[in-house]
Amino acid sequence: MEPTTETNSGADLILEYAYEKTSWQALIFSKFTRQQKILFFLPIPFLYLSIYGVYDLFYNNSWVLFLTFGFVMLLGMWAFFKIKSVLEKKVIETYYSASGCKNLAEYHLQNITQLLGEQNTPENRALWKTQFKPKAGLTLFFTIGLMFVFMFSQNLFKQQPESYLSVFYIAWFAFFIVFMSFAFIKPAFIGFKSKKAANNEAFKLIYELDKKAGK
Repeated sequence: MEPTTETNSGADLILEYAYEKTSWQALIFSKFTRQQKILFFLPIPFLYLSIYGVYDLFYNNSWVLFLTFGFVMLLGMWAFFKIKSVLEKKVIETYYSASGCKNLAEYHLQNITQLLGEQNTPENRALWKTQFKPKAGLTLFFTIGLMFVFMFSQNLFKQQPESYLSVFYIAWFAFFIVFMSFAFIKPAFIGFKSKKAANNEAFKLIYELDKKAGK
């Protein structure tokens, strides 16, 4: 008689691990030195130069600063992810490479494999992937809502003098830069995961387990 597979127990273990053990803030950022933390945040201010470039385009009809600061923004984005990757690699080499992990994905994969043990079967992984499959409903609703607000506000400002419309576009571009900056640095400050984020993390873990098993 074959042993009963504890599918629900495995799903609970995966979700608990996703909630408590996948925080980039705890695993990586907290291990940075003070100098490394400064280096991590260094490219962020360069993103905001592009706001002045947009302002200069609207009010001085000049493309020079717009294109220059736009390039600086792209360079800052590239530098941020490059610095993040290098610093993350140093932390992994210092604290996690002893277990044979080259990156954070391998570290999580090793831990979740040990945690699940015999429950890590193809049948269970298929069920878990179905259970944790990301749902795009809220994201889609938020995107559509944001587009609606943008179009409604744009039509409202078009009824005003042209200078008001310029302020509107600059304000929305500034909002985009602030939102992007927040998305970049949020993992450094917020270790907490929402239910949706934890489910997405759990799905990624199962996907990687399945991919590894298929090799």
